[in-house]
Amino acid sequence: MNETATIERARNQAVVTPLLRESAPAGADVEIDLWSAGPPGMIPPDSAAIRLGQDAFERALGVRPLLLRSGGSAVYTARHL
Repeated sequence: MNETATIERARNQAVVTPLLRESAPAGADVEIDLWSAGPPGMIPPDSAAIRLGQDAFERALGVRPLLLRSGGSAVYTARHL
């Protein structure tokens, strides 16, 4: 992991950890273990892979799916696309 990614991971942990602890019910024990981290991955909406997926859904369901940007990305996505 490069230095920039390490800094970003630490920054994210510093924000997320207190939020999770504060959101827990009174008396709850909160244990947070970071198993992996990586930079976000983003696939261009006009890429061939996305078009093929939309085509397949359209053939199967009769309507073309809308593209909405949401969710998170797996470390694999960011490293291998």
